Amino acid sequence: MNTILKNGLLLAASLTFFYVLFYFINPELNMNVAISLLLTIGLGVFFIYRTIKSDKTDKGGTISFGEAFAGGFATIALGFILYSVVTFVHLKVDTEYREMTIENAKQKAIEGFDKMAELLNMKGEDFDKAKEEALNQDFEMGIGQFVLGILFSLIFPCAIVSLITAAVVKKT
Repeated sequence: MNTILKNGLLLAASLTFFYVLFYFINPELNMNVAISLLLTIGLGVFFIYRTIKSDKTDKGGTISFGEAFAGGFATIALGFILYSVVTFVHLKVDTEYREMTIENAKQKAIEGFDKMAELLNMKGEDFDKAKEEALNQDFEMGIGQFVLGILFSLIFPCAIVSLITAAVVKKT
């Protein structure tokens, strides 16, 4: 099996495993940004490293930076897209969990508004009106928002993690 495909599928399976595990242990763990970032980046780096190292070995111990980046990016992109589809479908099926996720997002938004108001010393009716309007927005994720979220994630964390990992593995 192709190394990129194998490691991408293993990445998706690993992320899905932790998602399901957290769902049954304490669903709010899936909404913890720090845990999500650590898992996504940590597992992403691990499987990118495996892909690049395997490709480097297959090519006689040398690999160009471009080849290392392409293999790493394809691995994390495949894994992340598959994992995202699983979570998207789960949120569409499990309406109770989806509502809990939406309420959590609203709570985080309120906390963010309050911190911003404190930092910028914002008070008054205009700020309260803006906060209320923002909280009345639809927090439900549609297919368009889902696709945009994946595209943003591929550009920012996936590409950066792939670039750094490719540079490190290329040097070793």
